[in-house]
Amino acid sequence: MTGYEYGNTRLRAQRGRLLDGANYRELFAIGTTERLLGALSATPYGPDVERTLVRHDAFHQLDEAVRSHLARSLRAIRRFYEGEARAGVDLLLGRWDLRNIRSIIRLKARPSVYEDAEPMLVAAGALDEAALAELAGQPSLRSVVELMVAWDLPSRPAARRTLQEWPRYETTGDPVFLENALNHAWAAHTADALDGWVGTELEVVLRAEVDQINLLTALRLRQTGVERTLDAEAHEDDTYLPGGLMRPALLEQVRRTSTPDDLVAILARQPLPADWRAALTVWSANQDLSALSGGLERAVARNAIGLFGRGDPLGIAIPIAFTYAKECEARNLRLLGKSITHHIRWDDTEPELYPW
Repeated sequence: MTGYEYGNTRLRAQRGRLLDGANYRELFAIGTTERLLGALSATPYGPDVERTLVRHDAFHQLDEAVRSHLARSLRAIRRFYEGEARAGVDLLLGRWDLRNIRSIIRLKARPSVYEDAEPMLVAAGALDEAALAELAGQPSLRSVVELMVAWDLPSRPAARRTLQEWPRYETTGDPVFLENALNHAWAAHTADALDGWVGTELEVVLRAEVDQINLLTALRLRQTGVERTLDAEAHEDDTYLPGGLMRPALLEQVRRTSTPDDLVAILARQPLPADWRAALTVWSANQDLSALSGGLERAVARNAIGLFGRGDPLGIAIPIAFTYAKECEARNLRLLGKSITHHIRWDDTEPELYPW
């Protein structure tokens, strides 16, 4: 017995209820967001659609139903596992604690841009809806940071590192310093935790997410021509997140490479997934970092969801595959809603869908 038997059996059964390409095409063809909601009522999204009927328009109903269903589905995964297996699931879902707190920081720092945090929050990690509502309801960004420290959110090191960056935020008014502190604390915690998961699918997937972030950071620095600056107070280089497989020396080589073709050639010699090389080849032609970011995200998701077929059926592979599949499903349903609302054609929408 590995501790995964019961949970993996449940998730494999639920896999058959995930939406696929044919479902997305049919939902898009319905033509209106109201009808889209009606169709989702006959799927596992039904209870979540029912709870959103008080919303004032169909698009917000869809967004809320999708968000509620995603949180409910991911939280349920934890209940299927115990011991080491649950620890692995918690590490995977902890990505949502980081995303949620970052969203709240952005809301409080730029209230004119982000009027409401609720649509951005998915209570899928350790922080439940009540904790997120308490954070989002704080009167100021300073109050949010103080509550993070009091509650050790999302962890004690992360909260204290964020507080240490407060003077830089006050000086510049730029929340990027607080976000970077959170990102680095999360990456360092994840890297330490992955020492117990060496050689597993969990290590591969989470280190790939760090590599994706670091590669895009190097490319943005290359594009803007901004030189790195070391933080003398922290006595460390905070440019790249720890825990990835792409070392800082390689990332610096990427940053300093003069031509896109030379850059792609350098990365082609690295053990990167084939999907990454394809996305980088496209980028070398159009220099579109936004499109590259989406391409790399899709590649990470495609690799994770592919674990349904090639991962260890009695290991962490199945929770990983299901988690990424549900996250992609949520993205796709929101995309369908936006496309229908703004009268975007299916031929332009389909290429933007994430893997399923």
